[in-house]
Amino acid sequence: MAIKLIIGLIVAVVALAVMYRANEPGFALFPAAGESTTPAAFGVPFDASTIQTSDGERLRGWALPHPRPRALVVYFHGNGGNLSVWTPILVGVQRHGYAVRAIDYRGYGASTGQPSERGLYRDVDAAIEWARTAAPRDVPIVYWGRSLGTAMAAYAAAAGRTGARSGLPRRTIALSRFSAAGVPQPVLVVPFSHGAVCERGTLPRARHSWGP
Repeated sequence: MAIKLIIGLIVAVVALAVMYRANEPGFALFPAAGESTTPAAFGVPFDASTIQTSDGERLRGWALPHPRPRALVVYFHGNGGNLSVWTPILVGVQRHGYAVRAIDYRGYGASTGQPSERGLYRDVDAAIEWARTAAPRDVPIVYWGRSLGTAMAAYAAAAGRTGARSGLPRRTIALSRFSAAGVPQPVLVVPFSHGAVCERGTLPRARHSWGP
């Protein structure tokens, strides 16, 4: 009797684990479809692009140019909403002298597909390539992440190792506690409180240094 009970419990645990794994994106990711607001509503020009991923999905991307950019910021947003939700932050960064590029992950906004952990990393790979083709050689690339996007920014920085360009900044910019060991590209990790500051139009100050 005891053996049957133990076997039954094991089967139940395995079944629950399988069900959780199959529905994991739904527990952690909260995409919203559509595009209700764009930078144009704030008087900032932008270009909308379609970015192809390695597995055939089509991502929505926004490019907010700047005539004399201090850097190109590649922004990875949080796990809720879509690009429209994060528009005030993108506009705020651009107005402080930065060119900005941002994507909606698969299943978010106007992007195709369904979000998943593996899929998100493929989306980041596509965003990296998209950003590299746009950045002049003398303009550093900064990966900025918020919430879910911090993991995406860290992955982008690590994945960018083989594409790092000589003479550009190679240390991490961090505004929250974050282990950046082995990350060669600049990463800006933004806690929730700093995101609210950005929405009010003032970027947080950070102490940082650039390394060879």
